Amino acid sequence: MSEIDYSGLPESLRAGMRLYIEEHIQTGSFLRAVIENDRSGALAYADPLNAARLQEIFDWAAAHVPSHLRGADNRRKWIEGRRASLEGFAG
Repeated sequence: MSEIDYSGLPESLRAGMRLYIEEHIQTGSFLRAVIENDRSGALAYADPLNAARLQEIFDWAAAHVPSHLRGADNRRKWIEGRRASLEGFAG
């Protein structure tokens, strides 16, 4: 996967998004909604900083999160891929 510049995200979101993209690790509810392109869900979970930058965050995700990692089904598959990988490693 190519190098992703996370600096366009609020600092409080960078680690969570990096862990999701690079390590298949589940995010919190706000980032999950962003990844799934669920604007109303994201707004419901947003703190004041993220609510004020909601469009910017969605624009960043559209430009930087690979398409095969966006959307509800793709997000679930990505997370489940890590679980399957870890189970195979442990077995």
